Amino acid sequence: MRSRFTAEARGGVLQGLYAGLTLTEAAERAELPAQTVKNWLTRGRSEIGTEHAVFAAAVDAARESAERAAMTEQEFRGCVNRAVRAGSVQAMRLWWAIRSDDAVDEDPFAGLDDDPITQLARRRMSRLDELDANNGNRKEDP
Repeated sequence: MRSRFTAEARGGVLQGLYAGLTLTEAAERAELPAQTVKNWLTRGRSEIGTEHAVFAAAVDAARESAERAAMTEQEFRGCVNRAVRAGSVQAMRLWWAIRSDDAVDEDPFAGLDDDPITQLARRRMSRLDELDANNGNRKEDP
């Protein structure tokens, strides 16, 4: 079996990491299984002076560079979208605020099917609204 540990494959992973992708996303973009790349890193971190060790150091540098880079609006929106799809109510509120200046007066779920995810989101947002409303009336303990 031919090795996947080619300069082209490693370069593809590093390019994705420098662009701010996760290791899994960078591996997929380079058409590699994420576990294969993780195995390369494990090997590289246990060796000194090998190509695997050089690759592991390059991955660390790419991750650090991406962390220091300013997030673009597109990256920000992508993060918010992923969080919304994962069920984060805070992200849903932010998403709605971004999409509408009148977020407080409108139902962010208007027109959506009443599927289980929408029902859950409605309940969570309703509960947060209740907590917000009660916060103003909360008495402090002595």
